[in-house]
Amino acid sequence: MKKRRKLNNSIIILSSDHGESFAHDYWGHGGSLNEPSTRIPLIIKNHNQIQGKIIDSLVGQEDISPTILELANIQVPLWMEGRSLVPLMRDISIPSKPIFSMNLFSNPKGYKIIKGTFAVWKGNYKLIHYLEENKSLLFNLRNDPDELDNLFDKEPEISQRLLSLIHENLDEANENISRGLAVRGSRNDQGVLD
Repeated sequence: MKKRRKLNNSIIILSSDHGESFAHDYWGHGGSLNEPSTRIPLIIKNHNQIQGKIIDSLVGQEDISPTILELANIQVPLWMEGRSLVPLMRDISIPSKPIFSMNLFSNPKGYKIIKGTFAVWKGNYKLIHYLEENKSLLFNLRNDPDELDNLFDKEPEISQRLLSLIHENLDEANENISRGLAVRGSRNDQGVLD
């Protein structure tokens, strides 16, 4: 890109869909929501950026698209999830928000979510919830970055607050899926509306 003089008007973004886990009884990728699988790189180099910096803020992959649009001076649509990270790049703080992740490999595609694993991060805390087993794990990542000390029963107020966030988002997703199923359910085998 440098040889072709494309760096002057290019934004370079490096990220990943998931990490690799070699701990927590899970070896591999894509199936775990522990930190080795979910903590991924996000490197953004703006076309006019000369010096790099590390921003230690909790962000999600849904924030990448609004960031790209703002860097390209394109209006971010209201329907788009996530938020632009450009203020952080300009040393302007933005309010923290919960970040969600999920593993729905065992859930039938296009139907209500009844199986899966969910995680939510808020501040120093992370809650992992296994829907089928109705089991939850809570970790303080500042004090326990390796996720070895489950605090779910030791910190019930934080546990319930984060678990409620997961259930609220799951209920909203299932409601949206139900609306979509109502439309799909009215089609006959040939895909024509009955």
